[in-house]
Amino acid sequence: WLQQNHRSTRNFIRKWGSMVLHDEYLRPIIPPKYDVGLIVDNCSEAFLYELEPYCNQIYLDDDGLFQDYLDREQQNCGYDLGAKLVTKNIKPFNDVLIKFDCNQLDNNNWQIFTQFPRIIEESGEPNTTFELDIFTIKTKLLDNQVDTLVYSVCK
Repeated sequence: WLQQNHRSTRNFIRKWGSMVLHDEYLRPIIPPKYDVGLIVDNCSEAFLYELEPYCNQIYLDDDGLFQDYLDREQQNCGYDLGAKLVTKNIKPFNDVLIKFDCNQLDNNNWQIFTQFPRIIEESGEPNTTFELDIFTIKTKLLDNQVDTLVYSVCK
């Protein structure tokens, strides 16, 4: 049960970009879902495992971590994880780019990281760059993909 719950939580984050909060009546508050690319320095396999569900692509220094991660994680996921893992020699193409160094990541800024959809929704404007703690955030286009997903499901 715990393994299935963990796997489902990771796949939920992959689909919606973060966990869903609820209001006082337990109605879901669906955060915005953006096309996010993480540009990460000093990434380890443990960090890759934690970061990958929160992005569309993750840009790493080299592909040394890719195969072990895919061998372990792809079987637990219906998404093509190979398309998410990119080396930094590819020019980042996502609408929202978040750059940081894993050596500086701690519990406090991890809490910031998991709130990025809400932070970008509230303070992000298209075609801007801003810094927040250890993160440098560059926004190109802020197209909320959740609206598109919900519309296509309801259509």
